[in-house]
Amino acid sequence: MKNKPTDTVKHESIQIEELFDGKLVKVIASGKLSRDSYEFFTPELDSLIEQNGKIRLLFEMIYFEGWTLGAA
Repeated sequence: MKNKPTDTVKHESIQIEELFDGKLVKVIASGKLSRDSYEFFTPELDSLIEQNGKIRLLFEMIYFEGWTLGAA
């Protein structure tokens, strides 16, 4: 079975990939996360959980620089 994304969503420093028919969600964070990043990420993840039920989450940090005070 190939590891092909079925759906990818991007916003600033966050990328969300739905893999294996929604059984795995890969989140890639890079740079510095802001409050906007968090406000994008949370509803997207909630929606995927609602659609697919229980999911596995892989959180990958590439060139991650932390987060702003509003995102912490």
